[in-house]
Amino acid sequence: MQVYPLAHHRSCPSVEVASCRLTKWHASSCGMRRAKVKRLVLRINYKKRREERKRREEKRREEKRREEKRRDK
Repeated sequence: MQVYPLAHHRSCPSVEVASCRLTKWHASSCGMRRAKVKRLVLRINYKKRREERKRREEKRREEKRREEKRRDK
């Protein structure tokens, strides 16, 4: 089971911000609805995937540039 560190919510009973963690199956101990948690988790996953895709694109572009330089010589 993955635990996602998220932003602190006002209704969370935990005092420390860092200890306010949610899992996909977390229901109401933070006063958040399961659907809301799911949405947050999905958004985090989406952000991660998007960043990963950006990195891969950048690498690919860099590789192409190097290839072009090699050909030009």
